[in-house]
Amino acid sequence: MIVLVNPRSAKWKHRLPMSILSLAALLEGRYSYEIVDGNFEADLEATLTRTIHETNAQYLGITVMPGPQLMQAIPITQRLKELFPRLKIVWGGYFPSLHANVVLQSGFVDFVIRGQGELSFLELIDAVERGASRDHIPGCRLSAKGR
Repeated sequence: MIVLVNPRSAKWKHRLPMSILSLAALLEGRYSYEIVDGNFEADLEATLTRTIHETNAQYLGITVMPGPQLMQAIPITQRLKELFPRLKIVWGGYFPSLHANVVLQSGFVDFVIRGQGELSFLELIDAVERGASRDHIPGCRLSAKGR
């Protein structure tokens, strides 16, 4: 199971999470997934904790832009990694694309997908599931733990 997360982007104007929806369309029929949109969750961390626990999710994909999304994504990702240490956490989006090294050095993100990453994300999940190398995946950066 893969949980795809769109952290809250604004309190007053909600946008469709097109990056997450594009990714979900690619996963359709290949892997089971859940989408959790922080713009519609009163307590995103509680919803994610419950969803990961109930579905036994193995992957958490989070899109992160600077600003409100980053401010919400950091503490939630830290706590989820503590609660579910085997959960593979993948950050994508504008912020990790520009700051991959900083994100990976945090210790709570296993993989960063840089740029337009739908195909790279799918290739990453396929590689992890097969136990294959991830070094060749375009746009994919790995933490030391992700290798």
